[in-house]
Amino acid sequence: RMLDVQTLLLRCAAAGRNRSKVCSPIPAELASDGGVHDGDWLARQVFSATKQMYSTEFRKGRTEQSDYDENQHAWTLLTFLLSLPWTKGGRLISDNANNSTSKTVTIVLNIGSALGDETPEFARYAREFGTVHAYHGTKIENAWSILNHGLRNLSYDNALSENGAMMGAGVYLSTAFEVADMFAQTATRNTKALAYAFQHESLLRLLHFAKVDVASLGPLDEYDISCLPVFEATIIAPPTEDDGEPSVTDDRTGIDTKKCTRQEGKYFVADSDLIRISKLHLRFDLATKSSLWSWFPLRPPLYAIVIFIAIWWLVVSDDKE
Repeated sequence: RMLDVQTLLLRCAAAGRNRSKVCSPIPAELASDGGVHDGDWLARQVFSATKQMYSTEFRKGRTEQSDYDENQHAWTLLTFLLSLPWTKGGRLISDNANNSTSKTVTIVLNIGSALGDETPEFARYAREFGTVHAYHGTKIENAWSILNHGLRNLSYDNALSENGAMMGAGVYLSTAFEVADMFAQTATRNTKALAYAFQHESLLRLLHFAKVDVASLGPLDEYDISCLPVFEATIIAPPTEDDGEPSVTDDRTGIDTKKCTRQEGKYFVADSDLIRISKLHLRFDLATKSSLWSWFPLRPPLYAIVIFIAIWWLVVSDDKE
């Protein structure tokens, strides 16, 4: 199922408004616009390659000459996805409690062991200050980039920053999962491109993994689909009063206290290098789209009959008068 997670997150990244920044990494063959200079080119390339990658013909190796380019991109993307370091080391966990009728499910991607050992810098700060367990909520379009590049400081990036930098530059986290989940909800924007990104077999396979009875579902385009990502991480704890005021680099330990984590209540602001992602929580929600007639208990043909009878009664009443 790891390939399904990768495919869906990549499609969501390609659907984002800032796809040129968050849809990374990606094979160069898909990133090139072929001279078209079209902002939607990347999304079309990713959608086409992932659709072909899941096709029956592609899986069975039956290809037509006319489909050569599409299959070439699909093979390139598949090889690329399988080469990512967290592909084999990651582990998926379903959090659905065997409720096959639920259309709200959570899948947890455990990647802590897949990212390798902590850096010497992280280890130095951890020995000096200790660590804290924290969470970071974002929008689904950003999840692909974060998984591959880590949580980066975007405080002053007007295009990608959602909430500014009230506590200074850095990555904002909270010790409360509910707070991070709230920020993920706030950041979510349902667009046509994102809705199309969810219309893919990879989502059905993930729902099946979460023990959802996918056979009872209607076509995916009959649902308003959302996914809230919350990253779980270990960060360096902020200095205590005993550690002294932030000043200069300690030559003995190599610690730059100006780089240390800052705290205000349940909120933490940490440097990108002092964060180790361990898990990604993905909460999917499928809500049946409402239609005009869903507000009425009767179907259109019955309403036509009722309207006909009402008109007939009015006509008969006028004749009697």
